[in-house]
Parts: sequence; C-alpha cells; structure tokens
Amino acid sequence: MSYPFQHLLDDATQYALQSPPAAERLTQVVRQFTFDVKNLLSTRTIALLPTELLCEIFIFACAMDPHTDPPLDPNNIMRITPMLIAAVNKRWRTIILDLPIAWSCIDINFHVGIEVRRNKYGLILANLIQLHLDRSLPRPLSIRLRIPPRSPDRVLHVLLMKPLTFYFIQTLLVPHCARWRHVSIDVCGKKFYPLYLPFEIMPSLRLPMLETLTIENAEPDPPQAPFCDALAEATSLKHIQFKGGKVVLPLLEQLQPRLLRGQQIKTVVLDGFRYDTLLWNLANLYKVDRVICCDMELPPGQFGVQLELPPTSSSVRTLTAVFGWQINLRWLKFLTASKLQAIEFIHIHPTSLATDGLSSAIIEFCNRSQITTSLRRLVLKGVVMWSSDVVSILRTVPQLEELILREPVGQSVTQFPNYLFEMDDIQEEPHMISETFCMRLSCDENLGAKLHTMEFVWSCDLSVDAVLDMLDERKKIVNIALGTRPFNRFGPSDMERVVALREEGRTCCLVPN
Repeated sequence: MSYPFQHLLDDATQYALQSPPAAERLTQVVRQFTFDVKNLLSTRTIALLPTELLCEIFIFACAMDPHTDPPLDPNNIMRITPMLIAAVNKRWRTIILDLPIAWSCIDINFHVGIEVRRNKYGLILANLIQLHLDRSLPRPLSIRLRIPPRSPDRVLHVLLMKPLTFYFIQTLLVPHCARWRHVSIDVCGKKFYPLYLPFEIMPSLRLPMLETLTIENAEPDPPQAPFCDALAEATSLKHIQFKGGKVVLPLLEQLQPRLLRGQQIKTVVLDGFRYDTLLWNLANLYKVDRVICCDMELPPGQFGVQLELPPTSSSVRTLTAVFGWQINLRWLKFLTASKLQAIEFIHIHPTSLATDGLSSAIIEFCNRSQITTSLRRLVLKGVVMWSSDVVSILRTVPQLEELILREPVGQSVTQFPNYLFEMDDIQEEPHMISETFCMRLSCDENLGAKLHTMEFVWSCDLSVDAVLDMLDERKKIVNIALGTRPFNRFGPSDMERVVALREEGRTCCLVPN
C-alpha cells in the first residue's frame, strides 16, 4: 500500500484506539477498502479509465520537484518512471509517448564508475538522458544532478569524473539550457566548472525559463561572469538556494550587481553559512523579498566567545531563521532591516527549556530597525517562550496583522529518572499559549488590535474553550487555524463552536498534529 494511504490509516488507528466502537468500525472500513482495491486491480476496470484521467495520473507519477524530493536510490542512475509506464501495455505506451511533460524530469545520480565509452552504465545513462530530452520537447525541464563524493584515490576520481561531467552536462544538458526551469545540483564538495565553462565558451547562452536554482556543497570557484550574466538575464528566476557557505563568495559577488537590472527575486535560501558571511550576504541581497537562513554556523574559533561583527543593514521584506539543535541570536544584534514586514523563527529540534533572550532580541531588533509600526507578520514555530514574552512583543509591534504560534510537543520530566529531580525542583514548563494569554487578548482590545490572522497550536493543558472564548471576543480575527499536541483534544461541543465561527463568515480550520 502506498505511503500516503498507510499514513492515514495509521493515524486513524491511533485515534480509534481511544474508542472501541470506532476501532471496530475502522477495521470494517479498512477490510472493505482492501477488498475494493483488490477487485479493481484484478479486473479490467483500470483499463476502462478515460485517456484524460490516465494522462493526469501519469503526469502526477512522473512529476519531480528537484528541491524537495528525497534523494534518488544510490543504486539507481536515473528515474525511469516514464519507461516503466510505457512497458505496461500498448495503450499506455501510446499515451505516455504523446505526453512530453511526463519526460521533462531528469534526475541523475552519477556513479564514480560511470564512464561513457568504457562502462555500460554510462551508455545506458546517456541514452536515457537523450531519450528524455527528445521526448520532452518543447516542455520546460526539471533537472537534479548529484555528483558522488571524492574517492579516496583522488587521481582515479579525477580520471573517472572529469569525462563524465563534461560529457553529460556540457554535451547533453547545456544545449537545452533554454528549457531549464528547475535546476538542483549537489556537487559534494567539488568545484563545478563543467557547468560554468560552456557559458564562457558561448556567452550567448541564456536561461529564459529558469525559475529555481539550487547549488549544494560547491567549493569556491573563480568568479564566473558569463554564467552570472545568464542568470541575470533569466527574467523568470524567482528562487535561489545555496547550501554550504563556500559557494557564496565567488558567485554572489558576481550575481548581486547583475540582479539590479530589474529582477525581483522572491526567495533566497542561505543554508549552512557562517554568521559573519551570512550578514555580509544579507547586506548585499537587493531586490529580494524573502531570505531564509538555515543551520547557521559560528566562525572558526568563536565557539563560546562573544561574537563581534560590524553593523549590517538589509533591504529584505521577510526574514526566516531556521535553527537546528541550538538557537544562537548573537548575529541578530548586528543586523538592521528597515523594510522588514515579516519575521519567522523556526526551531526544528526544540527542548522544554525557554529560549533565553529571544523575546528581548526580537524587541531590540524591531526598535533598532524602526519597524515597530511596519511589521505585519510574526511566526514562532517550535520556539519555547513564556506567554508574557509574547505579550511584550505584541505591545512593541501594535500594527501586527498575522500571528502564528506553534508550540513544540511538551517534554515531560517523567522521561528522566526520578532520582534526578526533587519534587520542589519541578517547575511549570514555559508556553506561549496559555489561559492567561487568552484572557489578556479577550480583555485588552489594544493588544494586537490589528490582528486578522491567527494560528494557535499548543501542547499544554489549555482547554479548547479558553481559545474559542477569546475568538468570540475578537471578531476582527477572521482567518483562524487551531491545533493541539500531541493529540487532538477537540470534542463534539468544540467542533460545534468551530462550525459556528464558520457560519459567521470566518475561516476556521484545524491543524493536523
């Protein structure tokens, strides 16, 4: 059974265990569903599906987002979904051959041992790429390339990989660069001159359809002006992602001045940059709506040392900071962003301890950037903070219109051995969403007076009624999303009140766990 169906059934089983009648009913539904699926696959019913529906199914099966899909199986050299569909029967083969969009995704997993002239895998891969390129005409291409890490034998690695990358990239893919739409390249810590060299040889090459570009783990290369010129002429380019901070120094230095010609980049993702390099890039990201900073690192020798950086200003409108195991906010005190309209802090691996200084850092940053009256959106996901700190932030930015608060799943002290704690030492865990916070929102109309969008997902023992009572008082909040963790605590009476909110013309949805 496919993963989405299995995932839904597992969730339904978990909830059904809380009610024996529901568990019995779920068993009957699953049994009937399995029986119906077997009957469908064992008869000619699927052969009677109309061609239009089969086309939609094939497009969905062959689609690939090169930026979000999981890595290709290391044992495969390329995705061959269209080939598998074409091998089912004559009708499906006829349909898939007349469906160029199904062949427009090229997902290559280079092996160190692949060589075009001496290895059968190289010949197979070359034929597959050429087949996809021919049959996808004239559709835009989505391309994902993964170069293997360096072999212990460096000489052998160079001898094998150099002809491979030159042939597949420069001979097969670059001539079709006018059709590139989504490109993701992971070079595993190597220089990637095979991508740059064709643009130096043929400066007329352009990327008119390019919308997204991701370059991962590339070593510093000399400035590649022709390649950056081609990117600057890509008027459709909206999203750029750099993973691994080394690539930024030569590439962004060349790219940024060229982007001033008229492009409006929507999103730039800086993943794995050092704090000092990160601030330099924020200062140079002109005409960029949103910057996402992930897994920021300390400069060498700065661990445990007070970080000192020169003041930096940026013109971004949305700043998203994604933290891993630890939240480090020292870089924020050196940054100003006078045009900022949205701040987002996301903690992927939160703990039950409050993040020291986060609220004060946000308030200080807003005051220093003079955005207390212009900030419109605040997102705190996975952040551990007291509700009184959230109130302080709301008083600092009175014009806030959207408030997104998602608490992490609470970590109980019972997960640790009892002898580590005395009963007097156990204190209440901090929570952003509490009964006191809801009462303040209900009683003080000036607190978040401009709010019209609110998302609350809480993991404490706060009753659903307390949140719904607050929403009954705050009629201006019309876009609502609610959720509880680690399991759903919305009872029948709560659902009736949610329906009543919808009948008032307000949007109210429940956030899955």
